[in-house]
Amino acid sequence: MSEDPSAGSTDLHFLLEGRTRLAWTKRDYPPDSADYLERRVVAVPGDLRAHMLRITLALSEPGRTRLPGVLADLLIVLDGHGAALKARLLRSLAPLLDERLHALFTPCSLTPWSPALVALDGCVLGLGVSGDTQLEWPAAEESSCIHR
Repeated sequence: MSEDPSAGSTDLHFLLEGRTRLAWTKRDYPPDSADYLERRVVAVPGDLRAHMLRITLALSEPGRTRLPGVLADLLIVLDGHGAALKARLLRSLAPLLDERLHALFTPCSLTPWSPALVALDGCVLGLGVSGDTQLEWPAAEESSCIHR
């Protein structure tokens, strides 16, 4: 007779239900969760839940070094849509983003070919650059699609 893993007798960190859904059971994420979620976002870029889990995980990491790249991946996928979600995320994460990152994230959309994405740790949907590309951050005073 097999034991039910959700009964509490084992140290359960996550359940895979029907091979398609990941349900976290604790706040202390397993060490390979970031890798799993990165692979999930690359395989299914439109998986909003995976993007939000990556943001939550990045916020729980010491130093939060992956947060800008993880946020960039979500903004690439939104591609100008989801203005309310984008505005809410940027407003709540503003204290954690410096001016140049905030300026990068406030245009209507990011593309996978944006040269600034190369410098962001954790960004898996950026396609990189080729040739003699100069990395330039947008000025903080440039126009934005989000009205504050």
